[in-house]
Order: sequence, then C-alpha cells, then structure tokens
Amino acid sequence: MKKIEEMTEQEFKKEFIKWFDEEKWNQIEILGRLEHVVEYICDTWMKVEPIPILFGENMGETASFLDFKNLVIWLNPSIQNEYVRLLDATLHELEHYYQIIYALNFTSPKAKRWKNELTNYIGLENPVEYALQEIEIDACAFSQVVLATEFGIMHKYPNPDIQNLIEEYIKSKKIIEEN
Repeated sequence: MKKIEEMTEQEFKKEFIKWFDEEKWNQIEILGRLEHVVEYICDTWMKVEPIPILFGENMGETASFLDFKNLVIWLNPSIQNEYVRLLDATLHELEHYYQIIYALNFTSPKAKRWKNELTNYIGLENPVEYALQEIEIDACAFSQVVLATEFGIMHKYPNPDIQNLIEEYIKSKKIIEEN
C-alpha cells in the first residue's frame, strides 16, 4: 500500500471509501464546501474566528445546532443532499455563534436582550416561543440576507407568520443596529 502522501486524489478517494464508505466521503466533500463559506462569512461579515462544522448523529428532526460548550456547528446527515438547507442551517448557527460573542462583549440594549435570551433559551420543545425569540428571528434574518446577497438564493421560513416577523426585523434594521 502506498503512503498517503504518495497517492493521487483518486487513489486516496478509493482507499477512503474502501475503509469507511461513500457516504462519509460525500460528507467530507460537503463539509469542505461549507468550511469555505464559514471562513468567508466569519471573515467578511462577522469579523470573528471560524468554528468547525461536522455532521452529527441521532439528531432526529433538528437540521442543525450550535454546540455552545464546544463551539461546533452540528449538521444533521439526513439533509446532506440538500445543499441549500445545509447552507441555511450553517449560516443560522453561525449567527448564534456571533450572538454569543456579541452578548459577552458588549453592553448595548441588543447585547443585554441577547444575553438574557441565550441564558434563558427556549428550545424546540415549545416551537412557537422558540421561533419568537429575538435570537432566532435574528439568526433566520441573517441567514436569509446572506443567502440572498452572497448566493442569490431566496429562502423563506416555512411558517408565513414567522416569515413576516423576519421580514419586519430585516426592514427595521435591527439586524445591524445596536438598539
């Protein structure tokens, strides 16, 4: 067997698939594409250090979540063939990462509200209250703005009432103001 550094890309891919499987290879390729997005968005839009993204296990219906403790974005492998959903989920979780940094480092009214919501986070077990949190509306708004601006993708929240709130949030400029 050749050493890894002596293998061509095709030989490496074949050997990798033999040991793991093609699904794992596809996940690595997808994560590579998403890592470039994360680096670009963190550098250009957020001015923060990028964090890792990985596919999780046993995530149920959850598309993604930010592991606050380890600062990792976990993506559900069940949506690995839906690139727009993966992109949306990654951007959404990146905004939560930014919210944490912002809430910990600033004292503006927005920072105080975000810190309170992050401290008293309402999870998916209460879907209406979860969706109405400012940090969730902000993360959805951020994702939609970036998808439209950077990728030309118009993505909407599935619930039209929540989507209306997101659009009002964007129009109000709360997404960029300190208030």
